[in-house]
Amino acid sequence: MYTNSRNKKYGRAMLFMIIASLLLAVTPVFGAGTYQTKDRKIANSTQPSYNFQISGDRFVFIEKDKAGIPQVYLKSVKTGKLEQITNSNTFKTNIRIQGNDIFFFESTVPVTKNMNVYRKNIIRYNLKTKETQQLLDKGESLEYLDIDGNYLIYSTSYDGYTIINLKTKQTKVLDKSYKVMDIADGKLLVRQDYPDYTLSTYDIAADKITSVVTMKDNQKFHNAAFNGKYVIWFTETKNQPDPTKKIQYLNAYTIVDLTKPNAQQKTINLSSSINNAPNQLLSVGTNYAAWTEKVNDKHIVRGMDLRTGDIFNYGDMNKNQSNFLYFVGDELLMQDDDGNISLRSVVRK
Repeated sequence: MYTNSRNKKYGRAMLFMIIASLLLAVTPVFGAGTYQTKDRKIANSTQPSYNFQISGDRFVFIEKDKAGIPQVYLKSVKTGKLEQITNSNTFKTNIRIQGNDIFFFESTVPVTKNMNVYRKNIIRYNLKTKETQQLLDKGESLEYLDIDGNYLIYSTSYDGYTIINLKTKQTKVLDKSYKVMDIADGKLLVRQDYPDYTLSTYDIAADKITSVVTMKDNQKFHNAAFNGKYVIWFTETKNQPDPTKKIQYLNAYTIVDLTKPNAQQKTINLSSSINNAPNQLLSVGTNYAAWTEKVNDKHIVRGMDLRTGDIFNYGDMNKNQSNFLYFVGDELLMQDDDGNISLRSVVRK
C-alpha cells in the first residue's frame, strides 16, 4: 500500500512495452543480514503512476491512442500479449485492478479541446464477461479511487469519501473530518485533524474506529501507510527547550504492529529534514517497509525487513524524487525519469 504524491502532468506518448525475464543489476545493501536488490523491468511509459497498476501477470494502464484519446489497455507481463479494452472518445484516469475487474474514472461527455475538467463516473469492466458497469448514478468531480477486496472507496472535491460494497452495492459515507491515507484487509487508515490530531484504523464491516496514535502539540503529521498489520507514519517534532535559541525540528518514522497487544512503537529518528521532498515515499509491503531519507543532501530510499527489524538501502531517488512508488506484494514499483517501469525485490543472504 501506499500514500505517495503522484500529481504529474499527463504526458503524450505511445506505450512501448518491454518484457524481460532477465533480472537486472544486483546491488549489495547493508543491515544485520546481507541484502541484495534485483530489478525486473516491466514496461516503458510516460504516464503518471495512478494511470497504471500491476496485479500478478496483469499490467493495466491508460495511454493515448493515435488520435490522442486516452484508452485502457491490458498487457501480460509474462507473454507480452496486448489487449485494448476501450475505444471511446472519453477522458479516462485513475485505473485500478481487482481480480477480474478493472476500475477507472471516465468522463460523462466526449473529449473536447474546449474543456480540461470533466465530470466523471466510475467504470467497472469485467475481463471475463466483457461487461461494463457505471457505478454512480451521475457524473461527479472525482478525485481519489482505491480498491480492497469487496470495497471500493472514492472521493469527490466537495463530499469527502464514500465506500461502496461491491457485492451488496451498499454505500457508506465517511465523516468529512477523516482523510483516507490507505486501505488494506477491509480497513481504512484515516487521519483526523480535529478535534484531535489522530491516526486511526476504520473497520468497514464493523463500522469501528480504533485510534493508533494522537499527535502532541509540538508534532506535525505528514504521511502514513498501512498493510493491514503494520502502520508506519512520518512526523516532524518541533523542539525549542531554550527560547533564546533556534527551533530544532526532528524528523522520525514510527512503525507499529497492530496485531500485537499493547504493541510498542518503534521510532527511527532521521539526522536531517526531508519533508520538503516533492515526492516523499512511504509504503508497506507484505514483509518490507520503505521510506525516504536525506543523506548528505541526497534523497535515498531505506527499507526495513519487518520480520527481523533489519534496515537496508533500496537505492537512490531520481532527480525528481519520484522513481520509487509503492509495493506490489514485496516488490517495490519504480518508474525512472525515462519512463522505465520496474519491480525491485529484495533477497536476504
